[in-house]
Amino acid sequence: MVMRLRIFYKVISILLYVALMFVTAATVIGYAAGYRYSFSSRKIYQVSVAHLISNPAADIIINGITEEKKTPKPVYLEPGRYNIEIKKSGYYSYFASIELKSGELLEKKDIVLFRSGIRPEATINNNIDNSQFINDSLVNSDNPMIANNHEIWSNSKLVTRFSKNIYRAVYYTNQNYIVYQDDDGIGAIRIDGSNNVKLFDYKYKSPAAINFKNRGQVMVITDGTTVLSATIN
Repeated sequence: MVMRLRIFYKVISILLYVALMFVTAATVIGYAAGYRYSFSSRKIYQVSVAHLISNPAADIIINGITEEKKTPKPVYLEPGRYNIEIKKSGYYSYFASIELKSGELLEKKDIVLFRSGIRPEATINNNIDNSQFINDSLVNSDNPMIANNHEIWSNSKLVTRFSKNIYRAVYYTNQNYIVYQDDDGIGAIRIDGSNNVKLFDYKYKSPAAINFKNRGQVMVITDGTTVLSATIN
C-alpha cells in the first residue's frame, strides 16, 4: 500500500512538473510573440507598436504621460486609441490621435517639428539666382497643388480653407507638409490639414519664391531684390 502511494505521488509529481514546464514554455513563447494579459480587461492581447520618427528627435507624450524613450524609439502599447504629442523645447509640437489594433505596427516616419520664435534674416541682392537655393533632397513633384484665393489644394484634394488670402504654397519634405504664404506671413501645415503653425511674419502681399537648402532646415524667400532666410527645422 505504501509502495503504491509512493508510485502514485511520484506520477503526480511528474505530471505536475510536465504541466508546469508546458505552461512555462507556452508563457515564454507567447511573451516573445508579444502576447500579454490585461488585468483591467481580463483578456489576453497582442502588443501593438507605435514607431514614431521625428526630425529632430523629441519627447513622446502619450495620453498626457511622457515616455522614457524619445523618437525614433518604438513604443509598445495595448490595443486602443491614444492621443500623441511629440514635443521639444523651442519647437512647435506635433499632435495626432491614433488607434492601434491588436498586434499592429504603426509607423509615422514623416513627423517634422518646426522651430518656434523664428527671426528671419533679410539681405539685399540685386542679382538673385533662385536655382542656388533649390534643395535636391526634397521631392519636386508634378502633382497638382494649388494656392487658390483662400484655399490650399493637393492632388485635387482640399487641404485647408482660410479666411486669409493664400499667395503661394509649396511642398516640403516629400510632400507630407506644405509651406504657404498668406496675409499674415509664412506658415506650414500637413497635407491632411492637421498641425497648422505660423512660422514667422512676412509683410509682402505678392507671391514670393520659396526654396529650401541644408536638407530643408533653411527656408529662403526671394521677392524682388530681398532675400529672406530662416532656419525652420
